[in-house]
Amino acid sequence: MKKLLTLLLLVLPGASFAGSYSMATTGPSYVDGGYFSEGLSVKPYAMYLMPSDDSDNSMGGGIAADYFFNNYVGLSGLAQWADYKNSTLGNYAVDGVLRLPINSIVSPYVFAGIGLHDGTENALIGRAGVGVDVKITGNMGAFGDWTYTFPESGKKDVVDTYQVLRVGMRFKF
Repeated sequence: MKKLLTLLLLVLPGASFAGSYSMATTGPSYVDGGYFSEGLSVKPYAMYLMPSDDSDNSMGGGIAADYFFNNYVGLSGLAQWADYKNSTLGNYAVDGVLRLPINSIVSPYVFAGIGLHDGTENALIGRAGVGVDVKITGNMGAFGDWTYTFPESGKKDVVDTYQVLRVGMRFKF
């Protein structure tokens, strides 16, 4: 009986504290309702257009609006313009975006979509690319990406395939 009483005196105080702390983690640090969480963001950017025929590389700019449904999946709509062979080339597109936040600061992403090429002649375009987003503050970051664009074939005054480098800021709401 003395042994049972001693055992209970040793075990019960320890058992009473068992639920007061835990070694379990709550998940990755980026799942915090912060910069890489779901929601709306706006991205103004500068771009560098590189046609496949190496004729006239040019500079331009644009703006995109992103909406992420969760930390990983979102949609992006954009409008961008560049001077090309003494005329303005415009693109309007919608992309599906998959991103993988590595931590609370860096998130690489891939995207693909469709859109409209607006120049001397209109054409449908397909797009695909990769990029990285870097958090600067709680609701502001910088991004850079590369896009390969392939316009509808058979149009005489439409630019051939081209690549675009974009660098800009991201403002999350």
